[in-house]
Amino acid sequence: MLLIIGTLASKAESQVRQQFIDELIQKKVLNQNQYENLIKQYVEPYQRNKLEFITLSNVIKTVSVGLLIFASWSIVSVICLQLWRLIAAVPVYVYLVIALSLSVTGIVQPQIYSPTYFDWIAVLCAFTTPIIVTAFYGVYQKQLEPIVRVLLLPFLPRGVVLNVLFVVYFGALAIIYKSQLIGFAAVVALSSLTSFSVFYMPGLLALGFKQNMLPFLVFGHFLVLSAYSALILTNHFVEYITVFKTGLEYYVSIALATGLHVGSSPLYRKKANTVAYALFFILLSGIAVVANIFTPLKVPGSVLCGFCFFTILEWLCYLSLKGGALLSLIVITSSLYLFAKFLDKVSLNILAK
Repeated sequence: MLLIIGTLASKAESQVRQQFIDELIQKKVLNQNQYENLIKQYVEPYQRNKLEFITLSNVIKTVSVGLLIFASWSIVSVICLQLWRLIAAVPVYVYLVIALSLSVTGIVQPQIYSPTYFDWIAVLCAFTTPIIVTAFYGVYQKQLEPIVRVLLLPFLPRGVVLNVLFVVYFGALAIIYKSQLIGFAAVVALSSLTSFSVFYMPGLLALGFKQNMLPFLVFGHFLVLSAYSALILTNHFVEYITVFKTGLEYYVSIALATGLHVGSSPLYRKKANTVAYALFFILLSGIAVVANIFTPLKVPGSVLCGFCFFTILEWLCYLSLKGGALLSLIVITSSLYLFAKFLDKVSLNILAK
């Protein structure tokens, strides 16, 4: 049926072309030689019947090609199945050892893989090595558990020991290869000692920590940020701490601001130290603003002031709601307006300087 339709369509197309060429010769646009050439080139090939291609020879050729494709696919399927069985017969530890060897080689001698992009290869292998070690432990957990217990010091929490090892591991590699990406991973591991974590998915960013770790979270990140600020302002060890700059200025500041915001919140369950957290938050934010204006430390001040603003706004909403909806609306809108005016004056003063 499709063949008949295709034949009719071909004939209709040849008739249209024939009529068009006839009109051109009637209008004396073409001479006789041009007419014959156009007929041979554009009309006669379409007047051939497509049924003439269906011959016994062509049918045999088509069937043979189809059978050859089917046979080739069957042979390839059998070969792939046998190869998969051979791959599956090899113990898992063989692949893990090979992968671990390649990854460790990429850390120690990345120039072997690429003399041009060796630094990126080292960064990649710095992250793949812990993943492979974790996979190794997951497969042979029962056999490795006694060794792990001795190496990770059984009298200390395993999570603390692992985070310390990650800090040392990523920190050393960050300094060796001068990679801020690895340095950021070291800062994340350091921050994880206080149980702080960040979870991200499209449309959601979650910041979390264990409730009983709040004092350690605030105090620990305050000490780290203070030490970093002191080293930057006194120009000590700048060549070493530069690789940790992104993690220390952004991640540590966010972790510290998150802890202070939760501790200062009027909705926090443990309200015994809420006032102390709030006063410390306001004082630290003020110091951060001064540092933002007069020192190279710009990011911590911006982060802390942003979180402090939300904390103050939360307190205003909480207190005004106690006095009624109308008072709440007046306090919130006036506070936002005054804060906007304050930002305008600060920005103008900075631009004037």
